[in-house]
Amino acid sequence: MSKGIWVVALVCVCALVVFSGLQPVRADAPLFVVYGTILNGIGGAPVDGGYVVTVKNLDKEIAHEMELGSGPDAGKFCAVFMDHTGGSVVSVGDEIMISARLQYLQDGRPELMPTGTLEAYTVTAADVEYMKKYIEVVIEVISVESRSWGAIKALYRE
Repeated sequence: MSKGIWVVALVCVCALVVFSGLQPVRADAPLFVVYGTILNGIGGAPVDGGYVVTVKNLDKEIAHEMELGSGPDAGKFCAVFMDHTGGSVVSVGDEIMISARLQYLQDGRPELMPTGTLEAYTVTAADVEYMKKYIEVVIEVISVESRSWGAIKALYRE
């Protein structure tokens, strides 16, 4: 065999070894976890309960809602999106919206009030590859006990 054929064979073997470990980049995923912490102000402490957090994938029109953690899990939230059939729950470029709403009792019924804070995030290829994303959301904590109902509603009419 000629020297040129050996060189071509060697290059092909090297390419096979190098590229055999690579997988195609995912554009979407059947499982995606959005987790994070709700903080009281920039650089503030984690919010200790009393809020309901909603995580929405605006492009797929799916949402997950949970109560904010308290005690040792103060401020923590976790939303797991999963399609058992292998369909996509997230794609590169999808918009994820996170909102926190204050939970309180009005005439003995639980009610939710928006904080006015929404966090938007665009999903990247790395997020899809790892099937998770950590996000910190900063809000201004409202104390319902210290304000009248009319004053609280007035805060959110602006």
